[in-house]
Amino acid sequence: MNRLARIAVVQGDCTLGDKARNLKRAAILIDRAAEQDAALVLFPEMYLTGYLLQENTRELAETLSGPSIKKLAKIAQSRQISICMGFPELEPSNREIFNSAVCLSDQGEILTVYRKIHLYDEEKKYFSVGSEIKIAETAIGRAGFLICYDHVKRHRCFTGFHCQHEALGQLPGCLC
Repeated sequence: MNRLARIAVVQGDCTLGDKARNLKRAAILIDRAAEQDAALVLFPEMYLTGYLLQENTRELAETLSGPSIKKLAKIAQSRQISICMGFPELEPSNREIFNSAVCLSDQGEILTVYRKIHLYDEEKKYFSVGSEIKIAETAIGRAGFLICYDHVKRHRCFTGFHCQHEALGQLPGCLC
């Protein structure tokens, strides 16, 4: 894709364990990004809940149809902006919890969910390992997703990925 797009990257504080407060803060930041004509807003790993949840991870995890993702989808739709945000995802079929990033379209639709593949240190106690790289057709074009330590191990992530998806060409990476 040869067009230019503005991307807003959030590097900011969130309150550990307080999803409502973090969503409220995110809405303010999304408004600012929309005012500056951003097409996509990228939030950090686990922004919805904060990172070091430890024993509270299961309690704060949500499914993709949970209230926080629904609210985030409404924000995306009302502001006409795509959003990628990290959160603890509860898989309803087997009750596993993943360190995930959801990517929402500017219409509030879930484009993809990426589950972190390379868990770091203590994360292994609380999260299951993701199994595949995900791509999405976003407002800025086709994008691949990684979360934190996946970036350090990106050669492992993308080696098989490019072999399986040669027709995709070069993918920009979106880091949460």
